[in-house]
Amino acid sequence: MIQESSHRDAIHLLITADRRSLTAELNDLRAKIESSQRELQASRDQHTVDMQQVQQQAETAQQYANKRRKCNN
Repeated sequence: MIQESSHRDAIHLLITADRRSLTAELNDLRAKIESSQRELQASRDQHTVDMQQVQQQAETAQQYANKRRKCNN
């Protein structure tokens, strides 16, 4: 009976340790996913800013070209 009880206790300890280990791994994975999501969003934000700058430059170039055409006519 005592041996059976200690066997159960040992199994319980192993299961508890496995749960803690898995929980720690899950928390690490969640943190990595959240970090990746933040990096992705920052990249998207930067891409949006870059595209806005390119669009503004294109509009400025178009306006300049239009003015040059009017002057040459």
